[in-house]
Amino acid sequence: MTKTLRRDMLMTQIVREDTKWADDTTSPTYKVRVRLGYNWGTYLFVSYNPRDLEPERTDATPRTVGLDGNVPVAITIGDHTYEIICIS
Repeated sequence: MTKTLRRDMLMTQIVREDTKWADDTTSPTYKVRVRLGYNWGTYLFVSYNPRDLEPERTDATPRTVGLDGNVPVAITIGDHTYEIICIS
């Protein structure tokens, strides 16, 4: 039996924090902040194409978030749904 996720429209924010490597190159890295009640949590995308996220808004924006209980596990950004994991 598969678990059904609840989907809610929550305030989210995409945060770009480029990763700087030892050879002085950078890679685009993104995190997502999700507001649950009064609290914001920061999460990582499991897999994504940075080019899909570049044109997206980075201010607080309502987006569809899949929840397992009160834990965000997926987020819809544009035409894509991304799996997310908790980091804080």
